Amino acid sequence: MRDYMRWQMMFVLIMMALGMMFFLACRFFKNRGNTAKPGMVIILNGASASGKSTLQKELQKHFNEPCLGLGLDTFFVGVLPERFILGPRQPDDVPASLVMEGVPSMDVDGNKLFVLNIGSIGDRVMSGMHHAIAAYARTGNNCIVDYIAYKSEWIPDLLSALKGIPVYFVGVDCSLDELEKREKARGRSFVEGHARSHYKMVHEHMHDCYDIRVDTSRMNAPECAQVIMKQIRDHKPTAFMMISNKVSVRISHGNGK
Repeated sequence: MRDYMRWQMMFVLIMMALGMMFFLACRFFKNRGNTAKPGMVIILNGASASGKSTLQKELQKHFNEPCLGLGLDTFFVGVLPERFILGPRQPDDVPASLVMEGVPSMDVDGNKLFVLNIGSIGDRVMSGMHHAIAAYARTGNNCIVDYIAYKSEWIPDLLSALKGIPVYFVGVDCSLDELEKREKARGRSFVEGHARSHYKMVHEHMHDCYDIRVDTSRMNAPECAQVIMKQIRDHKPTAFMMISNKVSVRISHGNGK
């Protein structure tokens, strides 16, 4: 009887050992397929009409393999049903304030403003965009992102999604006069004042921390791209950590917004 119990115990131990070996082998072979070196992400943050899309295309010319152009046009506005942007909406649709709502107004000097308010559902879409960018990068793709930091609440989520990925933050500046000229040239009068509504705020939400800044009202897109690529060649990214530290301080003081 004792021998039977001893053999039974040995059998159980052997099966447990085999099970553990099988589990470890599965983990090993699964991880072998996820060994791609993360790609680099370049965040171009600036006001609407500051030339980010043009700069994005110019930067893509400097890579000898496809560098993906991502951003609000592709992963935010581009994925929303058209009626949630331009209308007309359906009677049972959620309120515009939960997704995205443009509100025309005027500042104290009588200048037109067009404020884009993004609600909780819009925030959810933005979070999905952040994690989609990270997914592209984690599988080895270099990405250039056309970004507008409309809300300070987006930045911690962006940082969390891109943790462990090399990220260069580029501030895209442009004079307000030039922004408004470009805005009018687009011929969309219903958004006149959009750039004015956020041209300072987008940099404040990033805590004015960048690896490099370029001014598209002083330099053309090829010149800006050259400056950015030189920064990338000569320096490791540092803005990610600086922004992370500032965000952590604000959250710890209960002032995350």
